[in-house]
Amino acid sequence: MINPQTFEQLKAIPEKEWVNIYKMLIIYADNRLKKVGFQTRSELDGGVNGEYFAALSIEKLFDGIRAWDFVRFPDVLIHLKGIAKSLVGSPKVRRFKSIDIV
Repeated sequence: MINPQTFEQLKAIPEKEWVNIYKMLIIYADNRLKKVGFQTRSELDGGVNGEYFAALSIEKLFDGIRAWDFVRFPDVLIHLKGIAKSLVGSPKVRRFKSIDIV
């Protein structure tokens, strides 16, 4: 469960800024996927792409699974990039280079 103070910090981020964060995170995740050699095989892969990992990163942040120390590291995008990098670099992605679900 997310820390209430962290949740308040996340709520304070304007919607327009979230749109920019999301777009930049998708680009970052797409680049990470290319770097590890991942390629989507078909639509049957379930839409696993940069957008998938960007959304999953944000979900893990809001669920409290990936804690954000906003005092030490105030830039949420940097934290989200770290989450995405970890997800894309998971052994399952590296081993198969093409996956259905993470």
